[in-house]
Amino acid sequence: MGFDDISSAEYVSPPLTTVEVPKAYLGEAAVGRVVQIIEGHSLQPLKGEVFTRLIRRKSVACAQEHASSKLRNEHGVPSTT
Repeated sequence: MGFDDISSAEYVSPPLTTVEVPKAYLGEAAVGRVVQIIEGHSLQPLKGEVFTRLIRRKSVACAQEHASSKLRNEHGVPSTT
């Protein structure tokens, strides 16, 4: 399982399940804090929430089960095609 959804996570074998984080938002917030420090502002620690998204790929069982459930015929039998 990865964290930050690097571009190669999708292409390794098996594709790596990962947590996507809002990198652009975090980068902008960090630059804003650095600018405040450079300008001489006294900063207090920040506390907040960053919303993430779980991207399930074939490296976890639930993703494999979900993918294989799509490959069943009308009788619920796994398809070989």
